[in-house]
Amino acid sequence: MANLKNLIALTIMSVMLLGCTKNTNIIYIGNAEENDSTETVNSNKKSYITFSGYIESVASYTKTLTSIPMNEVATIYIYKNGQNPDYAIPSDVCSCLSHMHGLLEPLSNKDSVYLAKGKYEFYSISNLSKETPPVFTNGISEGLKNGIDYAWAKHPNFEVESKHTNVPLTYVHSATQIAVKLHTGKGITLDSIVSATFYPSKEGGRMHLNSGYIEPAVEYSNKLSNLVLSGHLALSTILPIKTTQSLKVTYELLLNNDLTKKEFVVNIPLPDNELKAGITYLFNVTLETNEISFSNVNIIEWINVDNTGKPLYPSQYD
Repeated sequence: MANLKNLIALTIMSVMLLGCTKNTNIIYIGNAEENDSTETVNSNKKSYITFSGYIESVASYTKTLTSIPMNEVATIYIYKNGQNPDYAIPSDVCSCLSHMHGLLEPLSNKDSVYLAKGKYEFYSISNLSKETPPVFTNGISEGLKNGIDYAWAKHPNFEVESKHTNVPLTYVHSATQIAVKLHTGKGITLDSIVSATFYPSKEGGRMHLNSGYIEPAVEYSNKLSNLVLSGHLALSTILPIKTTQSLKVTYELLLNNDLTKKEFVVNIPLPDNELKAGITYLFNVTLETNEISFSNVNIIEWINVDNTGKPLYPSQYD
């Protein structure tokens, strides 16, 4: 009888151990499935994208690269690699504000960008100011205006492959800049430049997002505009233009301690009959006794200006 009891007890213990082994196996399998799932989720996580902006300036034989100034708004369009903005819908569009060292940070949480791993093309446009850049539809901008320093950037074939990816964007100036420097002849004292006016390019040209190209005007505007004065320099940023007609600048001057304003007009021929995008043209003109005449033109580095249009470093152009 005792042997029978021992046999029953041994059988019960074996069943319990077997049950525990089965349960352990089930728990193990469950954990393995959970680990596999977690690894799959991690491999599919999107990368957080940040941007940094730099501005390229071109003079006659040199190029310089500087960080985009602080507090300037940029719009960034993101396409899958190989897509043409003229036909494709962007994967994402974000608005950014520039900070120290050219860092471009989202204006709001909704502007934050997360992208899956892969190759993309990044395009950007900025007015290099706090103003919102022009809107693009099917890769073409709305009509553009004079007086705005449109800057465009493109970074094609960029591969996103880490959890945090920074995309550098190099902006180029898409408008054109004119600077007219007034020199005086012998025996003339220039007391003050009261005003300098001109007829800029006709507005309405459109930019192509895939190239930054602004369709040049073919005639001048019929709206008289002021050139911004800084010492003997008169300055403006305008849309590119192609025309055989000269640029007409009208000066009002105070001369030789005379309080009566005198008016002079100078006609400035355009180099190769155009003002090209991304170039600053320094036109030198000379005041003689009865007229102002055109002397020559040089291509210089882009003149950075403040929010009034005056050069940030005016002493460079004295």
